[in-house]
Parts: sequence; C-alpha cells; structure tokens
Amino acid sequence: MTWLRRTRPVLYVVGGLLVVGSLLGARLLAHGSGGGAEPKTAAPPTNGKNGTGPVVIGYVYPKSPMIDYGLPPVLQSGRIAEVFVTEGKEVKKGDPLYAFDARVQKGDVAKARIGVDQTKVAVEQAKSQLAQYPKKLNVQRQIVATARTQAERTQRGYEVYEGNLRISLDERYRGMPDKWKEQYELDTKLYELDTLRKKAADDLNTAQANLEAAEAAKEDLELQVKKAEEAVRQAQAVLDQAQAVLDQCTIRADADGIVERVSVSAGATLGISTREPVMILIPSGSLVVRAEVEAEFVHRIGPDKQDKPVTITDHWDDKLAYKGVVRDIGKAFLRKRNAADGFGMNDTRVLEVIVDVTDPSPAGKPSLKVGQKVRVNFGQ
Repeated sequence: MTWLRRTRPVLYVVGGLLVVGSLLGARLLAHGSGGGAEPKTAAPPTNGKNGTGPVVIGYVYPKSPMIDYGLPPVLQSGRIAEVFVTEGKEVKKGDPLYAFDARVQKGDVAKARIGVDQTKVAVEQAKSQLAQYPKKLNVQRQIVATARTQAERTQRGYEVYEGNLRISLDERYRGMPDKWKEQYELDTKLYELDTLRKKAADDLNTAQANLEAAEAAKEDLELQVKKAEEAVRQAQAVLDQAQAVLDQCTIRADADGIVERVSVSAGATLGISTREPVMILIPSGSLVVRAEVEAEFVHRIGPDKQDKPVTITDHWDDKLAYKGVVRDIGKAFLRKRNAADGFGMNDTRVLEVIVDVTDPSPAGKPSLKVGQKVRVNFGQ
C-alpha cells in the first residue's frame, strides 16, 4: 500500500499528458483531412528583376520527334530475319535498320511481274495488228478493184456476145419465133458467159463486203490496244502493291539520327499484340525543352517572353546550367506529355512553351540528354 500511495501522483501526471496529447493529435488530424481551408499551392521560385518570370519544370526533346519502329502495317506478324544496326549507331535517312522474312512477299512480286510481262506482250500484239491494218486495207481494196474489173469485163463480154447472137438468130429464124427462142436458150456459149458474169458479180459483192468489214475493223483494233494497255496498268498496279509490301518488310531510317534502343535480334517474332518498340531513333539536329507552365502561372508568360533568353538547369543539380531561347508559346492547355510521371496518372493541364537549347554541350559540363528533366527559369 505504501508503494501505491507513492506512485499515484506519477500515474495522474502521465494520464493527463496522454489526454492532452490525444486532443492535440485529433485537432491536427481534423485540419489535415480538409476540415479547415485548403492549403494554397506554393508559387514556383522566380528570378530576375521584381520576379518577372517563374521557374517551371520541363523535359528535353529532339527538335524532330523521336521515331519508334515496330511491325509494319502490311504485316499481321513477322519473323525478323536480320538486324543491321546496333545501339548508338549513327544512320542516314533510308539506311536499313532491320528486315523481316519476306519469302512470301518476294513470290508475290515475281508472280505480279510475270503478269505485267504477259499483258505487255498482248499490247505489242494488238499494236502490231493495228500497224498492219493499212496494208491489209489496201490489199482488200485491190481485191475489190480486181473483182470490179472482172465483173465489168464479163458483163461486157456477155452483152457483146448476146447482141451478136440476137442478130444472127434474127437473120436465120426470121418469122420463126419459137425456133429463135429455142436456139437462144440452147446456146452454150451464152450460158457460159452468163455464168461467168454472175460469178464475177458475186465475187465483187463479197470483196466489197470484206472491204467494209476491214474498214470497220480499225475501231475494234484500236479498242483492243486500249484494253491491252489498261490490262498493263492494272497488272502494274498489282506489281507496285506487291513491291510496296516487300519494301516495307525492310524497315529503314526515316531521318538522319542515332539508334538509341534495339529491343530484338534476328529470329524474334512480332505480332499485332507487340507493344514495345523494336527500335527507337533519335533524329539528328538541335534539342528543345518543352516547359510545362500550369494555369495559375500562365499570366506571367506573356508575349514579352517570346524570343527572349532563358536559363535551363538540371532538375537535381542547379549548378548544371544551359542557355536557351523561347521559340513558341502554346495557345492551348493540354495534358502533360509525361502524364504518367510519378504515382499514378496526372491529368493536370499545362501551357507548353518550347525553348530552343542554344548550348546543349557547354565546356566542362555534361551535355543535355533527351528525356532529361530540367527547370526553365523565365526570369531573365
């Protein structure tokens, strides 16, 4: 009991301190959970006279966007047959980067080329027939002329003989019409001449019909040439399409630049579900910084900042400073390019200001790298 009486005051003091601590903790939690006024966003640091410009976050980009390569649109899937470059290799526009197995596409090209050759032969044949048309037409005209001459000659021969026969029969069988008629009809020479003139007339009619057909055939021959030429164009279109598919099986650089990443090797198979780029190319040229200005600070980036110098510093080390010039001030609030930077998605809308980097590799300092996070000081 003596021990309890001695420690009782100490217990009272400890209990009181616990109560006070609990009350203070509850008060702080209540304020932190939104019970009071929301904390204001701290303004970014400024520089220059009277704080004329904010300092904002930005990222380094090539002036021309980076190029991602993967499966060409003409293939549903494909096996990589060869990779021509390695990471860090400098390439020129048009240089091959990697190629897919294209044996099927090469077969399609060969088949289409045969089709073009066949249609070209048909064109030459049609043109040859058209070229021979005038000669054939002249021959047919000569045939008609010859047939007409023969018809006229046989007609005259028949008429002369028939006239003489009448005179002879009139003299011999005057007053004997029946005898006259009998001798007239039985005259073999007259029959032969009549047969010859009728045959010559028929030959002339046939020759004239052939001439008319020959004259009309020119339009048909010209139409055949046009159809054959159209067939060539269609076959050529098939060949061009097959060649385009084959060409796209070899992926080539779209610009001068440096291969930054290679994610595959020969033998790898790609499909439409492949998401990771096979290769990333950083185009040659200058660098820019895309500065992200949030809405509450946009009023401090006015037209007076256009074409003005700014200072660019590394996000983590402000001793690494670089120079730049404002090239373009955005006209709209857009999502951040690095929207997924940090914990979870970021839907903050910003005004993007493009800054041309004028000294990406100053003496004694590491050069700026594409994708590097930096701070842009507008307060110059």
